[in-house]
Amino acid sequence: MNTRSILQGANLPAVQPAVQPALALLSLAIIAAPLGPWYLNRLHDEAEEPLGLLALAAALIMLWPQRKQLSLRLLPLLVGSAALLTLRFFGLASFPMLLGLFVIATLACSVRPFDAKPGVVALAVLSLPLMESLDFFGGYPLRLTAAEIARSVLNLFGMEVMRAGSLLRDGMNLVGVDPPCAGIRMLWTGWFVAAFLAARTKLNTVRTFTLVGVTTVLVVLGNSLRAVILFFPESGRVHWPHWTHEAVGLAVHGLILWAVLEASQRLADRCRTGKIRPTNKREVEILNTVNKRIAVTGTFAALALAACLLPALSQAGPMVIDDNWPATMDGIALEQQPLTEREQRFARGFPGSVARFRCGDRQVILRKVNRATRNLHSSAECLRASGFIVRHRPVQEDEDGRIWGCFSASDGNQEWLVRERITSRDASGSFTDASSWIWDALVHPERGPWLAVTVMSAAT
Repeated sequence: MNTRSILQGANLPAVQPAVQPALALLSLAIIAAPLGPWYLNRLHDEAEEPLGLLALAAALIMLWPQRKQLSLRLLPLLVGSAALLTLRFFGLASFPMLLGLFVIATLACSVRPFDAKPGVVALAVLSLPLMESLDFFGGYPLRLTAAEIARSVLNLFGMEVMRAGSLLRDGMNLVGVDPPCAGIRMLWTGWFVAAFLAARTKLNTVRTFTLVGVTTVLVVLGNSLRAVILFFPESGRVHWPHWTHEAVGLAVHGLILWAVLEASQRLADRCRTGKIRPTNKREVEILNTVNKRIAVTGTFAALALAACLLPALSQAGPMVIDDNWPATMDGIALEQQPLTEREQRFARGFPGSVARFRCGDRQVILRKVNRATRNLHSSAECLRASGFIVRHRPVQEDEDGRIWGCFSASDGNQEWLVRERITSRDASGSFTDASSWIWDALVHPERGPWLAVTVMSAAT
């Protein structure tokens, strides 16, 4: 976009033409300043897969053919930058993901005109580092849905399968729809393909939302199908080679992407055959107005939902919590050990208390919190960020009937078996992962404080 195009799209006759480019650049700098360092830091985070770069590249590819026709509207840029400064003043800088969505909405309103705008905006949203947040907030609901659908389907075949959370019990066998089976990567890939196809076929806002919604339903159903198929080898009813687990996932993933492609083609065909193509200028104006209102309404609804969660998830200030740790675990004395340097850095920003113990030949890390917080995540994220190779394992039930989330962690010299669980103060709830805990903590804050237990033992 050159200076002339910026002047043409400024829409501010009272501002001198020589000043308009400077104002536009200042607005862009204000918009980009809080996100640049955060975005680059997240891309270098070992725990965050940089899939957003793929979505960003796809969005730029969609924009490139129309680069000479693009122009900046100065008024939305000025309003957006002023609103962004106001939001940062009131503490929204603690939530950079929300700032990123606001920036994308501002730029979408400021750049004109180009075809396939809804699809490109969807790609821009996917360019944000969403994977960890999707896994934390969306992982458990997706696993819960897959487990319930799988239970219903299996019972139709005459099996007496019970569900407890995201766990399926077949007699004495326990099969868990674990975090890696939540379908988060499958969901992101489906959304990416849907957004790219929407931009490629120039679907409008309504059709883009429709395609994304259909994709979400297809992913949920596909993930449930995968859970049904994998239930048989995981429960021991059949014995398949170990590689069939990945093969089933790839086959279901391919089936979903094929269905998304078919859905996008049908929506595009309806446009080409004239079923939803406006026939005169007035209809074009009405359709554009409706699309804009739908986009604005959806954006404000998403921001309102996020604003409702901000008080519960705010990280401002340390939490007041006691350091009365248990003296024993499984009848073995706990000997408190000093925190490592990395654990000390984590503890300084953790809204609760952290302690390390030795329990016989095991290492135990205890974390206490008394309210919902994004910072109570799995130890797998910390170990992965420290260079460990993490491999998830099936859930385990110990001799006392307690269910543990499990994974192995290796640094090349030593392999550890890691078990995790989170329990409430009154023992009314126990959770194998933070994704299932966060929703219970938001709905039932009176059950706090919670104790997260991580047990590391040498793998045999």
